[in-house]
Amino acid sequence: MDHHRFEVLTSSNSTLSALEIDYLRQQLNSRSQAIARLQNELKILQSECETYESLLSPLRRNAVPLEILGLIFTKAVLNSQNSLPSDEQVQRICLVCRGWRNAALATPAIWGQLELKGSPPVNFATIQRWLSRAGTLPRRLSIIDECSHEGIDEDHPTVCPWVEAGLPALLTEAPTPKELILILNEGQCLQHLLNAIQKLNFDERPDAWELWDSIQDLQFVANQWHDPSYSHCLHSDLLNCFSQESMSSLSVTLPSFLQIDHLSFPNLTELELALRRWPVKWVLDSLAESPALRYLTINL
Repeated sequence: MDHHRFEVLTSSNSTLSALEIDYLRQQLNSRSQAIARLQNELKILQSECETYESLLSPLRRNAVPLEILGLIFTKAVLNSQNSLPSDEQVQRICLVCRGWRNAALATPAIWGQLELKGSPPVNFATIQRWLSRAGTLPRRLSIIDECSHEGIDEDHPTVCPWVEAGLPALLTEAPTPKELILILNEGQCLQHLLNAIQKLNFDERPDAWELWDSIQDLQFVANQWHDPSYSHCLHSDLLNCFSQESMSSLSVTLPSFLQIDHLSFPNLTELELALRRWPVKWVLDSLAESPALRYLTINL
């Protein structure tokens, strides 16, 4: 088809011959293929541009100082509504890239909280390194016990698996936590823990008890007594084994009341007791020995 005939067809309603129809279809198909090739080339060029733009991002050019990244991480980890524990969030941040890991390691504020959930064995050396990255900032350690504690009885009490795994050494080696949360399946685990720390104090490290005394906030939860009779074997000064001077906040949840001495913490400002029935005299005696107390919560 020559140029003149093409102009006639585009400027009139002339009918097409069979040869003209085939010619026009070939031309349309050829141009459609060319458009497809060009569109594919355009996609490739757009993808390459996005790659180059990502490589020129502020993070890749070290345009964001480590201090600013650290502030962002701190805001995200400590004030996040994320259901993930803060320590798991920190682990994910460190896996993004080397720059983020370096920024995280240079930010003590995000290393001060750690939650241990499950049952031993636990690598306490790794936990110690984690908490040491908080520098001089306060530390919070949560231990949520999921051990079965089968076979505990009064005559042959089984040592708490956390004690056997080395928890006493972790709690008495600097840096020690300021806030400690112990949620144990068996209440006698706390007594085992205190006995082990006392043994460290007398036999191996005279400063063990002094480091333990740095704990200011304690939350202790015992879900059950595997053998209720074993609760009577606990020391009467169970809770007063903690520092009387440094303790400022205490929360105790027990399956049943123990015959333990009343509390004597002169600097205690917050006290929470969770039990069906706390003896009135015990509570009043504890209040009399806690003159700084401002908040008292009793959950029946």
